[in-house]
Amino acid sequence: MPGYTHLQRAQPVSFGHHLMAYAMMLLRDLERLKDCRKRTNVSPIGCCALAGTTYETDRQMEAGLLGFEGIAMNSMDGVSDRDFAVEMLSTLAILMMHLSRLSEELILWASWEFRFISLSDAYTTGSSIMPQKRNADMAELIRGKTGRVYGELMGLLTTLKGLPLAYNRKHAAGGAERLYQRHGSGRLSGKEGHALPDGIQDFRPDCQTLHGDRTGA
Repeated sequence: MPGYTHLQRAQPVSFGHHLMAYAMMLLRDLERLKDCRKRTNVSPIGCCALAGTTYETDRQMEAGLLGFEGIAMNSMDGVSDRDFAVEMLSTLAILMMHLSRLSEELILWASWEFRFISLSDAYTTGSSIMPQKRNADMAELIRGKTGRVYGELMGLLTTLKGLPLAYNRKHAAGGAERLYQRHGSGRLSGKEGHALPDGIQDFRPDCQTLHGDRTGA
């Protein structure tokens, strides 16, 4: 198939080589998610409102019983920290960006202008007035959800930028809400993105000749 630079035909590449580029992106996303957990899985137990508690508390034991890997080392930071939400949303934003890029290429490839692939009916929808159309709706939905994840990340960063120490309930609760909502979007889009290549019904053999005699770097 033709490989592109500047969206102009450049050099021939294999279809597998092109798709493996996305596999590399998703592997990095997986590593980022694993790395994010190291800083996320910290217990704030015992921090209380900002200055700890007078109750006798074995913070290490309680953290271990609840499955945490460590405890917050500063009570004011522990109760006000929302870095874990920012970092997770940032990681999800990068993941969604990669899935969106893959979706965009599949949309282009399945279009009449490119005609590299056709997608199965399970991954497309038709039109009520144009029955000949097969719209790549699943890919379009992933591409559309990406902006929502970006929006939640920027919204949370904007909320946190002006907060003094320590605990600010309404703002802090909003951060968790943003994270939970977009975590769900990321999981669903990840499943959909994983399934998208399975929807490629036909890789058109004629696209092997499309690099033709017009190449441009």
